[in-house]
Amino acid sequence: MKSKLIILFLLISYLCISQSIETLKSDCATMYESTYNMEFEKILDYTHPKVFEIADRETMLTILDETFQNDQLRIRLVHPKTTFTFSEVKEIEGKKICVVEYPQAMRMIYENPLSEEEKSSIEESLKTTMTSKKITFEKDRNAFYIDGKDIMIAVSEEATQNKWKLINYDKNQPQLLNMILGENVVKQLGLQ
Repeated sequence: MKSKLIILFLLISYLCISQSIETLKSDCATMYESTYNMEFEKILDYTHPKVFEIADRETMLTILDETFQNDQLRIRLVHPKTTFTFSEVKEIEGKKICVVEYPQAMRMIYENPLSEEEKSSIEESLKTTMTSKKITFEKDRNAFYIDGKDIMIAVSEEATQNKWKLINYDKNQPQLLNMILGENVVKQLGLQ
């Protein structure tokens, strides 16, 4: 009888984790698709709520809109879909956390032709801030093609009402992740 209860408990635990991972996979796909389609409200629906303690939702919406399209440039994802790689879900300090990696290619298309000096300056800046990405200038499009792997951190905790919420990880800005998850959690994830 005792072994049947243990098996039942393990089966229920496995099914709950499987369902949770399936939800996470769907959420990541929706988040990426929303970014591709520039559906900024939807992107913010999947964003960890602690981000809004740094900048409120309206401010974030304005930042996204002005970043992706303004008088000087447009940013567009190249591929409508991507493939995600999910780490093992870890439970750290009451939070379920999963590191999600995915390839992402985007174009920064400039509205006015760039001079050689502007092109070089922007390219140098991009290479400094996006060290793990391949950056190519496409003269015929007046655009930079940026290709590489990106990382999101998926978190399910009390603050997210135990639903998966996502945080973009930028190794050049670890303080954001530290503010949201805490330094100890970030260290345990191996992201510092």
